[in-house]
Amino acid sequence: MYSNYHSTNTDHLGARTRRAMKRFLLTTTALVAAAGASSAAEMNIGGRALVGVYDQDGTDETGARFFQDVDVTFSGIGRTDGGVAFGFSVDLDEIGGGATGDNDDDGGVAVFLSGGFGNLSLGDTDGALDWALVDSGGIFSPGSLNDDETSHAGYNGSHLDGQYDGQVLRYEYSFRNIGIAFSAEFDDDTEASGGIAPNDGHNGDDLLSAGLRYAIALPNGSIDIGIGRQFGEDFTNPSTNDPNHVRPRFYGVYDLPEDIYYEVTATGMSAVYTSRSGFAIGGEHTTFSVAREKVTHYGLGGGVVLGPLAIHANYGAWERGRDQATGYGLAAGYFMGRGATFNVGYSNSDPAEADSEERASYSMGFVLSF
Repeated sequence: MYSNYHSTNTDHLGARTRRAMKRFLLTTTALVAAAGASSAAEMNIGGRALVGVYDQDGTDETGARFFQDVDVTFSGIGRTDGGVAFGFSVDLDEIGGGATGDNDDDGGVAVFLSGGFGNLSLGDTDGALDWALVDSGGIFSPGSLNDDETSHAGYNGSHLDGQYDGQVLRYEYSFRNIGIAFSAEFDDDTEASGGIAPNDGHNGDDLLSAGLRYAIALPNGSIDIGIGRQFGEDFTNPSTNDPNHVRPRFYGVYDLPEDIYYEVTATGMSAVYTSRSGFAIGGEHTTFSVAREKVTHYGLGGGVVLGPLAIHANYGAWERGRDQATGYGLAAGYFMGRGATFNVGYSNSDPAEADSEERASYSMGFVLSF
């Protein structure tokens, strides 16, 4: 039923939100020749349809509207005779003109290599800081049609990931109850005319990150601890024609002056307790250093699984001095059997901007997994 929510980690390829997706086998095992060695390969396809209603207060005056969406994900996995696993994942609704047509963009695609040396991933995947820290909006969460529970003003879903093209390279290695990871997201700005961005003299300032996980086994559950750090330079609040340098999104808590470049670092830690009885609670705290100013974020979340019913709640806040942006999100899902669930989501936001009013959103409907 909701066994797939009994995990606080969100490190499956390309995922920023938890998705209840049931995958089935598309083809049988085949032999593929590669560099003089053979490999067993599988192709899989999974999908889900979402139908219902939603409303986003504060964005317009339309009111409740119908909601429909279809997600389709292809994945492939193989293994060499030497035991090295490799594979990919493609989220069709994110492709656009991405990795299948642009080698410099993640485009909803992730590729991995895994073996005794560890795991190497490239594409639409988490940076090491985001990999290490628990997502307060994903603890035992059944999700919602419109991701309401992770769309409020106090939510922090990816730290500094995605500031450039979202194409992340991450290496991770686990031994016993410890996991470590390192990652990089390159700035694709070029000095040559006609490149991704004009020659501004600020190319090559990449996002680098490191993270660590530590698991503690308990008689009736476990505690997972994560710490990490991410840093980069030449972040700016663009006002003209420099699309490749974007400022971190702090929900109005801190607005950077335009056309000035800054060094940004993020340092965070998190902890989550997971009970074997189907209950989990945890939180994270992250400090962002922006142009010698401090912006902090903290989030708390938890969830419980009661037979066919899963319930989740989270709260988060961005703070800088007296400025604060807060919000909370709720999600519930009822498993109806054979890949069908009924999901409800709600969020409430109190932005930091003086001229912004408190706003809310909700969605409800069916998630049909194939």
